[in-house]
This record gives sequence, C-alpha cells and structure tokens, in this order.
Amino acid sequence: MKKISLFTPCFNEEENLYELYARVTAVMEQLTEYEYEYIFIDNCSKDQTPCILRTIASRDARVKVIFNLKNFGPSRSGSYGFFQTSGDASICFACDFQDPPELIPEFIRQWEQGSKVVWGKKKGSAENKVMYAVRCLYYKIIKGMSENEQYENVTGFGLYDREVVELLKQYAGPSPNFRNMISEFGYPVAFVEYYQPARKAGHSSYNLFRYMNVALNDMYGIVKCKTLVCAVLREGRAIAPNGNFVLREGDRIFVTAFTNTLTILLKNLGIITHKAKRAIFCGGGRVSYYLAKQLENSGIGIQIIEQDAERCRQLAAQLPSACVIQGDASNQRLLEQEGISGCDAVVTLTGLDELNMIISLYGASCKVPQIITKLGHIENTDILGNLSLDSVISPKELCCNTIVQYVRAMKNQTGAALTVHTIADGQAEAMEFLVDGKVKHCGVPLKELKLKKGVLVVCIAKGARMEIPNGDSCFNIGDIAYIVTSKEKGIYQLNDIFES
Repeated sequence: MKKISLFTPCFNEEENLYELYARVTAVMEQLTEYEYEYIFIDNCSKDQTPCILRTIASRDARVKVIFNLKNFGPSRSGSYGFFQTSGDASICFACDFQDPPELIPEFIRQWEQGSKVVWGKKKGSAENKVMYAVRCLYYKIIKGMSENEQYENVTGFGLYDREVVELLKQYAGPSPNFRNMISEFGYPVAFVEYYQPARKAGHSSYNLFRYMNVALNDMYGIVKCKTLVCAVLREGRAIAPNGNFVLREGDRIFVTAFTNTLTILLKNLGIITHKAKRAIFCGGGRVSYYLAKQLENSGIGIQIIEQDAERCRQLAAQLPSACVIQGDASNQRLLEQEGISGCDAVVTLTGLDELNMIISLYGASCKVPQIITKLGHIENTDILGNLSLDSVISPKELCCNTIVQYVRAMKNQTGAALTVHTIADGQAEAMEFLVDGKVKHCGVPLKELKLKKGVLVVCIAKGARMEIPNGDSCFNIGDIAYIVTSKEKGIYQLNDIFES
C-alpha cells in the first residue's frame, strides 16, 4: 500500500487547527487505498497551538508533531518539517484554509498518472483585489526577467513525489525556495486550478519581519524581484554579504535594484501598499521648493507649511499647483487641521534638526505611512536608529560625498570614481567607475575573478541597459561599473577592487 505524507507548518494557529484536522481526516478517509501520516511543525507558537497539537497527536497515531524551541522563520522551519516526511508522495499545505485540503484527491490522481510534481494554481482569490492584482503583475514581470521557467499564481501548495523530495533535500540551502528549485531541476509540473478562499482565522505571518533568518541566495524566491543586498548593518557594524549570508532580526539592509524593481520590492515587503496622493512639507526653504517642483506633474497633492509670510507669497507664485499655508509646522492643532492623519507622506524640511525630529515623531504617532526627515547632523546614528524617523536625508552628507569625489579625482587624474556616496552610516561607500582600456579583466566573467574581500559589484550599465550582475556577467570597455565596499578598503580606481 502506498503511503501519503501530509505536512502543515504552524505558527499561532489555535483557531484553525481542529477544523483543519477534521477536514483533512474526512478527505483521507475516502482514500482507503492509501495509508498516510500527517506531520505538523510548530514554529514556537505563543498561543494554544502546541497544546492543541499534543491533544490531536494523542488521539491519532498517524499524527506527528515537531516543536521548535525557537522561531526559525517560516522558510527554515517549513522546509525542515517537510523533509521529515517519509511517504511515496508528500503534500504540503498551509493551516489557514487558503490551501483547500479538498484538492488532495486530485493531486494524488495526477500523481498516479505519472506527474512528479502537482501544484495548486490560483485562478482567482478572495484576498484584497488590489493585492491580488499586484501579485499577478509581478508574476508576469518576473517571468519576463528570468532565464528559468517561472510559474504564475502558485505558492508551492501541492504534491511532490518521493524522488523530488529527496532531490530537494540534497540540494536545499538553509532557506530553500521549492518553486525556484523545481524550475532549476526541470521537472514538468501538473496543475490543479482552484479559487483561493480568504484566510479563515488568525493573521498571516508573512510580512517584512518574517524575512529574517533567510539566506540572501533565497531572497529572490521571497521578494519575487531581482535585487542585490549590497550592505548589511548589524549591531553597528557594516558587512558586505555573500549569497550564504543569513539575515537576522534587527539588520538594516541596503539594496541595489532598478527603480521599477524597487517599487515591486517595497510592495512585496508590505512597506508601500499604495501610491502617495497627498504629502505635507514642513518648512518652505529651497529644498522644499525644488522637491515640490519635481513633483508638480506626479499627481501628488503638495501642502507646504511655512512660517514666514513673504516666503509663503514667493512659494505660492512659483508653485501654483501647491497649497501653501502660513503657520508654525510644529503646532499640533495646525497639523491636525491640515489633515496630517490622512496624508500619505510627511517631509520635515525646517532649518532646525530638533524641530524636524519632533514633527516626524508626531507624524509617526499619527500613523503617516511615509516620513522623511531632513537633518543637518546625523553623527549620532545609534540614537537615530531607535527613533521612528523612517527615512533620513542629510544635505551636509550629500555635499561631503561630492567633496570626497573631487579629492579622489585630484589624486587620480585618470580612472577616478565618477561618483562616491557613503552608505551604512558612513561605514561603506558606493562608487561609480567608467570601464576604460586600462581596466584589467575586461570580458572575464565575475565568477572567474578574485575580488578583494568586502567588495561587491552591484550593477553594470551597458549603454542604456542596466544589469544586476551574476557570476556570468563581465565588464566591457565603455561600461559603467557600480561598486560597494567598506571605507577602509581605499578603492580609488576600478583596478583596486581586484586581488593583486
């Protein structure tokens, strides 16, 4: 008799477990020609999930439970539990009923007909319509960008033959993405279409904070877009990561990606959920004017709060599409009257750092989705890191970057960096170099080069085409290369990135 392994990862699922177990049992009791096991892995739940699982397992010998001593993140925990299955075929599904267990018989039927991998494929969803449309869009975008087959509207919910499970186990990293690996292996996939219901109870654990404990090699399978993490700040220290680097809670990451890809990334991480329609600028100086001028044709409504009456008249004349308000931007009543709680962004641009920070903190308390704070002095990065300031900009730091660029150009009359920017609280630098005839190793794939430790090639511009590099990428004369390195490396020319 063939054996079917069923697998479900759990985290705080007390409201769903009993019903899920009952529905799965009802399905499997109809499949009398198979024996089965049902494995749960609990990722250190804080509710009654462990107690419920123990109760179910005590009543049904076919149920096995793995209890994690700490939360390892959904990817690592889920893959470990899945690899403990022992059946001729393994079927994995979530605990929230968005993966209907009633599809199990059809998965098994197609497996018996010869399919090694059978996945559920969403033909519609009861989730938020905007979010579902976004997911469908990025599936199409990624499909167009990837060299490997990319499957649209699948989550990995489905059946895997024993042969496939063993192969996944053999090649999986700490946080594998089964969909990408199946594509890499070249297995043909059979699909069972279904309409995805809404989550029945509880809350999804997949948000930005669930991506900790994920190796960078596996980030693509999670964020669904091509990005490169070029620097990580961990406990105040900048790190240039490689593909095996594993993110931890509290890490600050610096990402290289195309502009449109960054938008997809921020949406997929839940950082941006909708386009900004109205922004409040606190302070009417030159930065406010130039920023408002750039946004004139963006469809974003701009409100500028400025205390000086004459300056208000100038701004009103120069920016006819903006709403200019004379008043004190630190006045709570004024901010409430201008609708700070309903705006999409607050940008604090007064001449006083302390005032900008206070207004930004008040905006955070009003749940403003995006807050940008201008600071003239950002030396105390540890203090700033503990405040809800979101994005911080420093004109002084931007000016210093330009000066550094000029000084390096004077030191190296040829081959000097075109631009230099400090990142990661000043511990790393992002530089732009022109690849000329003096650059070594032109045309040689990056995977064959030996770069200095702590140096990353994050982008190569080939004319109008930008490329996020992989091991097969190479420099050619006329390209623009973008490099990130720690400041102490002393990179003055592009040739300095290579080991001598």
